[in-house]
Amino acid sequence: MKPPTIQRIFLGLHQPPLLTAAERLFESGFAKLNSSQSTSAGATLDMSNVLIVVPTTRARHRLMQLLAVQAQERDAAFSPPEITTLGSFPEYLYTPEKLLATDLAQQIAWSRALEQTPDEEIECLTGRADVEDLKDWQPLARLLSRLHTRLASDVWSFRSVAREVAELDGFLKNELERWEVLREVQNRYYQILGKADLWDRQAARNYIAAAGLKDDIKEVRCRTDKDVVLVATADINRSIEGMLAQLTSQVTVMIAADKSHADRFDEYGNLITTQWLEASVAVPDDKILFVDGPADQAACAAHFITHLDSDYSTDEVTIGVPTEELIPQLQRSINSIELTHRNLAGKPLGETAPVRLMLACREYFKQQDYNAFAILLRHPDMYRWLTEQLGDDENSVDGYLDALDDYQNRKLPDWIRIGDESPFGDPAKIAKRFTEGDAGSKKRAGIEADNVRLLNTVHRLIASLLRPLDKPPQKISKWTEPWSDILIAIYGERELDRNIALDQQTLLACQAMHTALANHRHVPAEFGTTCSAVEALEWALEAASDQRVVDPPIIDAIEFAGWLDLPLDDAPVMAIVGMNDEYVPTSEFGHQFLPNKLCEQLGILDNNRRFARDVYALTLITSVRDDYLLISGRNNASKDPLKPSRLLFTQDQQTSAQRAYSFFSFEGKDENNFWLFEKSLAEKTTTQQFSVPRPHIVKPIDSMRVTQFKDYLKCPYRFYLQHVLRLDETADDWSEMSGGTFGDLAHDVLQSFYEADIKESKDDEEIFDWLSKQLDHESGIRFPGSRLPALRIQLEQLRGRLEKFSTLQAAQRQEGWQIVSCEELLYHELMVDNEPFTIRGKIDRVDRHEVTGQVAVWDYKTSDSGNDPQKAHLKNKQWIDLQLPLYRHLVREVDIIKGANLDDISLGYILLSKNLNDIKFAKARWDSSMLDYADKEAFRVIRDIRAGVFGPPTDPPPIFSEKYAAICQDNVFERDSIVAAEFGFAAEEAPPW
Repeated sequence: MKPPTIQRIFLGLHQPPLLTAAERLFESGFAKLNSSQSTSAGATLDMSNVLIVVPTTRARHRLMQLLAVQAQERDAAFSPPEITTLGSFPEYLYTPEKLLATDLAQQIAWSRALEQTPDEEIECLTGRADVEDLKDWQPLARLLSRLHTRLASDVWSFRSVAREVAELDGFLKNELERWEVLREVQNRYYQILGKADLWDRQAARNYIAAAGLKDDIKEVRCRTDKDVVLVATADINRSIEGMLAQLTSQVTVMIAADKSHADRFDEYGNLITTQWLEASVAVPDDKILFVDGPADQAACAAHFITHLDSDYSTDEVTIGVPTEELIPQLQRSINSIELTHRNLAGKPLGETAPVRLMLACREYFKQQDYNAFAILLRHPDMYRWLTEQLGDDENSVDGYLDALDDYQNRKLPDWIRIGDESPFGDPAKIAKRFTEGDAGSKKRAGIEADNVRLLNTVHRLIASLLRPLDKPPQKISKWTEPWSDILIAIYGERELDRNIALDQQTLLACQAMHTALANHRHVPAEFGTTCSAVEALEWALEAASDQRVVDPPIIDAIEFAGWLDLPLDDAPVMAIVGMNDEYVPTSEFGHQFLPNKLCEQLGILDNNRRFARDVYALTLITSVRDDYLLISGRNNASKDPLKPSRLLFTQDQQTSAQRAYSFFSFEGKDENNFWLFEKSLAEKTTTQQFSVPRPHIVKPIDSMRVTQFKDYLKCPYRFYLQHVLRLDETADDWSEMSGGTFGDLAHDVLQSFYEADIKESKDDEEIFDWLSKQLDHESGIRFPGSRLPALRIQLEQLRGRLEKFSTLQAAQRQEGWQIVSCEELLYHELMVDNEPFTIRGKIDRVDRHEVTGQVAVWDYKTSDSGNDPQKAHLKNKQWIDLQLPLYRHLVREVDIIKGANLDDISLGYILLSKNLNDIKFAKARWDSSMLDYADKEAFRVIRDIRAGVFGPPTDPPPIFSEKYAAICQDNVFERDSIVAAEFGFAAEEAPPW
């Protein structure tokens, strides 16, 4: 069945297609002159009886604007037409006989159909024997739903595909059994909807379309009293073709092409794939740019639009972005040239703040572990809400994230259950946990108690939000209110301004989320759907997964548009990034049920059709404007190599070869690059925007810990960042003890050993038994209730080290050595150039021989490497650490040995290293001359610090200094010039002061 009248109008390529379409709609008589509705401005041009169909939503909005402009130019009032997209067009042509199932109802119906499918059929469908692991049917239901929609758009069902596959030869015939299973699953799906008296949207469309596709159906199922105009709809599916064939009203197809290409389009304006596969797109070489990574692509796009010969306003510029991966780099580049921009694609609903918050709530409710709790607390909107709830109480909310990080790093929690009253501990007990007589210890205990009190309060606020979700499975409709209440609690009282893009995005996301949750109530009772709170949210989000939140229009903004929007864009300037084969044209390989060969056989969208569609798109893009640039990157953000788009190789072989050579042989030289505007572009894209800040000392430094000398010797600048500015990185993702925490625990156990009578024991078994019990006691205080596997292993590793230490300690005591001081905080003044300078530190342990009176200073070392004092302090006979040499000055302040002869003092490490064979009391072997040299080095450091010498950064950077790499510009191109620009000399040169 064909429509009685169908007219093809070719719009030509002399200007953007929508501009021509707007003109032709008026010129071709679609705008009726209605004198009965004349206004003071003149007669009314009436298009209210016209239904216009365009490919995309953006084209719909733009065409309406252009029609209004045309009416205004004709000085007439205007009754606009109805404009819709191809995706919504079918519902203008028929009225469903049954209620159409919502997206959520369809998803659940597919899941129920899978539940009713025998295990052997599921195994055939998935190729997996472990069917029990697939009882969460959502992912497979989503896959089948999308497969169903894709096939139905071209009027295929699983049953008809199975019949087609049965007639095929080769490997495709082997798929027959799977398609027969799919057919049965689809039958169950239809039966489930039928029992609820619902109709699947695609099935409804195909029922209507069948009357136009099958000769044995005589009835007309599609009707409209409007004139239908299809504008640039070059990819109509068979379902819509079947509907158009039934229309008795005028159908006009406006084809965005020159009339000379009439043989490349069918009667409906569809592309004829074979005619476009060999088509050539004449793109001049100077319209193509090959660069390296995403940052280069973005920088070149910004350079292009700011160095045009003609003056354009920003709203006359479009940047094409075939892949969202490049959006962040583009935003940074356009921001750097201070131009307004708008991403037309918007943001997936799942990436908006409200939905991320709901997901974080779901994960914490589901897991009830520390990681999920910490993620929820760090959500910006949850932080805002907690701030409002806490107000000025509990020492304000400002420190709760710091308190959380500190707690995690020290306590390594795993469970933070919603039902626990005080999951972070009892503040009253913690406040009493300090060393008598140590004011610092008491202060730290008080701070820890305050932090725990704050964290418990925060936890109670979170629990109050989530507790209504803690119910057994129930009807899905019962979960709408509890989840909606969370949204209302966080966002309900918040003032949001629709004129602010981020606020508008939040509002739209909240509305979409509320609608998705409200759809729970529309799930038919016949489905008998009961689920948990977590499952209910997952169903709602799954049904809304394809929704996007688009920013409101911005005046005079450069617009970022996706590939499918570009052919009908009428901006005179266009730069397209991502011209790579991975993005344009897209190709599909390895689909679970639709290999490309089967797509070809069924006549549905395959790789050839995608290529033809994109060749046509590039033809439109390059034909209707002079100012455009196609940018192709050699690498993606992960440094993986990319291929140039095949669309750039449709011309003659010599041109294609030259372009391929230019893309793949680039070595950083201008002559190898395909095109580089001008040399200033290369300079512009490599010039660094950052500097290394020069140190600035406000308060003189007159005191240092002995351990800090090592940091200064490694790098004066990083010493400044760490110890003067006190910059440090914060993390809360420890799943095991850090090296520092491991060492602190060992020190606590050994300090307790010194404070107990057991220190006098000469029995290694007795010593180990005591140390082992004390380890359990200390770890129980530090990590209450933590059951992290790595922590358990580390505790046992430390226990093994303490066992070996016990043997050595017993021998040490048998030789007459007594521990006389442990972890004592000491201060000592050094006179440097007749001015005092205080060194300070805690000496882990001081021993004295009970017969000779000799003093030994020991430092516990728990690092895995177990370097002895010689290797740790000296490199190439140069001092790289001054800890032990400076301890011989500090030890003079230990009360119990004041006045003792320290000429023969012993210095060393007690190594508690990973390899048990390396655990030992390791003495340093330095003579007086080496120790005098160490003092001179210490004095030099003190003089430099007094003089404010804190730079430049050492290059190459010291090991384990990655946290300052960005500030120091480590491994950055042209780093020397960056450092010299700030410090006045290169990194390898001596400072002028």
